Amino acid sequence: SGFAVYRSNIPNGMHVEHPCDTTKVWAGVGHRSDQGGNERNQFGLDFKAAGYTWTRSLCLKDSDGDGESNGEELGDPQCVWRRGDAAAARSTNITHPGFKTPVGAYPYSKDDSATLNCKLFFQRCAAFDEPGIRYIDLRAANGSQNSIVPGQETTYFNMNYELPSDQQYHAVGFAPILDNLNVIHHFVMTGCQFPVPTGKGYESFNVQEGCERTMYAWSFGLGDECMPEEAGVPFGGKHPSFVQLQLHWTNRQKYTGYRDTSGVRIYYTSKLRKYNMGSLTLGQLQLTIPPGQASVNAPSTCTS
Repeated sequence: SGFAVYRSNIPNGMHVEHPCDTTKVWAGVGHRSDQGGNERNQFGLDFKAAGYTWTRSLCLKDSDGDGESNGEELGDPQCVWRRGDAAAARSTNITHPGFKTPVGAYPYSKDDSATLNCKLFFQRCAAFDEPGIRYIDLRAANGSQNSIVPGQETTYFNMNYELPSDQQYHAVGFAPILDNLNVIHHFVMTGCQFPVPTGKGYESFNVQEGCERTMYAWSFGLGDECMPEEAGVPFGGKHPSFVQLQLHWTNRQKYTGYRDTSGVRIYYTSKLRKYNMGSLTLGQLQLTIPPGQASVNAPSTCTS
C-alpha cells in the first residue's frame, strides 16, 4: 500500500511533477499509480531497499534510466539534503525519479516499466458533462470535531447522509474527493434499506445495520467510476435515499494534528436511464480463524 508520509523522507517529495501534466503532482512517488498504493516503480523499489530513507547511494542512483540521478531529478544534485531540512538546493522543475522524462522523448513501451501511457490518466466520465447532470458531495464533517483524525494507527470513521428523495434519480457516476493523503487509506459508500440517523460521525469498524449495499468504493490507484450509458444507480422516490460513508484512516506516525475531509462526489440525473443498476457480492464475507493453530490458509479461489 502507499503511505504519503514517506514523501517527507525525500527532497521535494510533495512537489514531484506529474510526467503527463507538469501542472499536477505525482503523489505516490514510489508507485506506478499517481495516487500510490499499487505496484512500485523502480524508484520505489530502490527507496524500499534503502530503508525508506534518503541515502547518498539512493541519491546517486538513476532509478528510471533517463540519464539523470535521483538527486538531480529531486533537486538535490550534491546529495546533501537530509530529512527535516527546510529546502533542497532546487525547488522547481522537480521531475519524477521513477519514470523517464520528458515523456515525449520516451514513448510508452510495455517492456519498459519506466515509460508511461499518458492516455490512461485524467480520464473523465462523459456523463459528468451531459445536460441536466447534478452532483452532491458527501465528505467527512468539514471543519468540525468529526474531521480530526485520532492519534492512533487505524480508525474507521462513519457518517450517514440523506440524498434527495423527492423523486427517483439515477446516479451516473462517482468521483473521489481526496483531502489528506497522509491518512486516507480507502473508503466505501453503502446504501441503506431504511432511514438512519444523520449528522455527527462516529468510529466503528462495522457499518450501520441495514446499510450493506455497496454503491461505490475507492482505494489508491482508483479514480472516477462511470456507470454504463444505459443504466444508473437508483435512489429517491420508492428507492432508499440514505447512505453511509465509511473512511479508513491509517495514521502510522500516530500524529495528533491531522484532519481529513475526504469523501465522494455523486453525479446524478432526473432523466432516468433504461435500467436500474445494483451490486452483487459473491464469495466468503468473513474469514474464520480457528483457535490454537499456528497458521491458517484461506484460498482466494472457489473451492467447490
